[in-house]
Amino acid sequence: MEQTLPLNPWLTEAIKRFRARHTDADLRENYRNACECESPPSWQDFIMDSAFEEALQENPFLEQEITDTDFPDHLKDILRINYIDTVGHFMQLSLEELEILKGLSKEEIQEVVDFLEEGGFRLEEKGRTLKQVSRWQEIERMPSKLILEEAQKKAQAIVDNASLWDYEAAKRASDIYDRAFQSLQFDGADKGLFLKLLESHAVMLRPYVDNESPLNAKAIDVATKLARLTEYLYGQNQDTVKTWELLEYFLERAEEYALAYEYAKKILSLRLTDSTATPQMLATRYNNVGTNLIELGRNEEALDPLLKALAIGEKAPEPDRQSLYFICHNIAEAYSRLGDKEKMFEYFEKADKYNDDPIPH
Repeated sequence: MEQTLPLNPWLTEAIKRFRARHTDADLRENYRNACECESPPSWQDFIMDSAFEEALQENPFLEQEITDTDFPDHLKDILRINYIDTVGHFMQLSLEELEILKGLSKEEIQEVVDFLEEGGFRLEEKGRTLKQVSRWQEIERMPSKLILEEAQKKAQAIVDNASLWDYEAAKRASDIYDRAFQSLQFDGADKGLFLKLLESHAVMLRPYVDNESPLNAKAIDVATKLARLTEYLYGQNQDTVKTWELLEYFLERAEEYALAYEYAKKILSLRLTDSTATPQMLATRYNNVGTNLIELGRNEEALDPLLKALAIGEKAPEPDRQSLYFICHNIAEAYSRLGDKEKMFEYFEKADKYNDDPIPH
């Protein structure tokens, strides 16, 4: 019969989930492999450590670098001196081990203990020191609206102090929004708060989306969730169209043209039924459909929406010359790819008529 130490409720649940996911035969085989090292673990330690590792993968808060937490700076320094780099690593320490660290670091570690106790951490005398929910998930301590506001404030502070191409800073800001999203799920928050959170997250990511950005997949995922939730809440109305336009923009910047084309068609379809849509808006939508078709190599098909865009734009009460320049340029590009040089030059020349600062071709 296995001997067990008293564990805090969070880790007890993590172990239950771990045991339910793996067969006894697999666990025994993995334990045999683990015992081939110089210091083989006990069966209990093996189960506890394996469950904790799996829990780390499920909870981004636990994997967070100590440097990225809201611990005071001087406490971060104390933890780093003691080779504690992540929240998960720190939370594995028992109260007894904290006492040992306190002895190694004189009285400084007591400041860490005090800070955790004030923040709602449960410090166990045996087992592990774990908080059942992260600071982002303390429902009684932080109402849903405050979770949203705190995420917006912290994320914005990071990007405000970073350069435009600082993808690492943008990722840290994005992680803050992700943790807030998880917290709202814990809280059973109103869907309107989710909508505001996703919108803020997407707007924050917008400057960091381009064909080489490591944040493209994240931006597209956030924009997709925003579009789907907006459509769920409001149906296919103009609010939904705005979220589709943002998603289409992300897809085009990330060079995901096939999916961008599908959204361009959906947006055009709704704009055509919108009585408030201006000629310029419709011209832009036809142009976007055409440009995505060009990128997909479907140049013959691209001509129809592009020529419609030009006709609508030219008949507008106040034609947008810059927009007409780009439309003509796109038509010339389609003809160029089709090998029709006569038409290509015709529309390049037409484009230049709309360009106040002509560019030689």
